[in-house]
Amino acid sequence: MPKPRKPTALLALNGGLATNPGRYADRLSEPNVTLPIGSAPSGFSKAKRAIWDEVAGLVAPGVLQRSDRIILELITHLIYDLRTGQSTVASIAQLRMALASLGMTPSDRSRVSAAPQDSPNDPLQFLDS
Repeated sequence: MPKPRKPTALLALNGGLATNPGRYADRLSEPNVTLPIGSAPSGFSKAKRAIWDEVAGLVAPGVLQRSDRIILELITHLIYDLRTGQSTVASIAQLRMALASLGMTPSDRSRVSAAPQDSPNDPLQFLDS
């Protein structure tokens, strides 16, 4: 089974795109979503809205975008189940994998650094030059 492909946004944040731009040339046509994640879905309970806001506030700046709403919704439900005692071993494993996909575990966080405030939104900027 091949190793999962690291998201381009994470590569940009940790410097991978700048270090080896030729390696990621095939990603020039990758969609670049720049819209913010937004607020929790309207059907969420107050408790789930609080979890959504909590997780969104913990993710490294520049990682979450509008297209990540589904993964954040999944994480919200899994954390809710964990905190209310409804989780299973399988759902905890799913939560860990989902958190890792956003750089939210100790080992994954070590591979992500915050983007400078004045950096462009396009994580593929290094490939255009």
